[in-house]
Amino acid sequence: MIWDLWRGPQSEWFPTVSFGVVASESYARGLRKFLEGELGMTCVISESSAKADNTSVRSLLQSKPPQIMFGRIVDKIYLGEVNAKTFFIPAGFPGPIVRRALGTPFMGFSGAVYVVQEIVNLLYEMLFSFLPSQKQGFEFVDSEKKFEWTREAKAVLEEKTKRAPFISQISFSRDLKTKAELYAQKNGIDKITAEVLEQVR
Repeated sequence: MIWDLWRGPQSEWFPTVSFGVVASESYARGLRKFLEGELGMTCVISESSAKADNTSVRSLLQSKPPQIMFGRIVDKIYLGEVNAKTFFIPAGFPGPIVRRALGTPFMGFSGAVYVVQEIVNLLYEMLFSFLPSQKQGFEFVDSEKKFEWTREAKAVLEEKTKRAPFISQISFSRDLKTKAELYAQKNGIDKITAEVLEQVR
């Protein structure tokens, strides 16, 4: 059951995804060993909640937020303070969710299946969030308007795109470019500079 999830079309995504864990000692060690050692994901933080320094955890999560976080309600709050786009999976106490069903373990073979299933579903959710859609209030860049992009702006766009999840880099780049040009259009700017890109996110 794990093999087909891991070796499916999403198999190339795992090495590009970062995660963090702040939970009980067994969860912190086990999730890191499984996700990093066996699935090839990148671990940003792995801490026992009983020993963790919350100030250090907060600083690390806010400076380098992982794409997926297994943690406590306080970790969710820390990420929310900087509007991080991290997907949160409750794994420690105090927690913001009730888990009593026997079908939602983290330990053993059933736990491995459950965790991989959740990660794959989150990766698809991440991909879905970048699909182009005409939402209410959607704005368009004037098709007749041609913006000049400076070399520095192109470099910033490329660097920001590299830091985005692999599966969404094309959509991320397009979305950021559109936001920059909309900002320029609203403010009567003809040239996209690095400073313009810093105004949008």
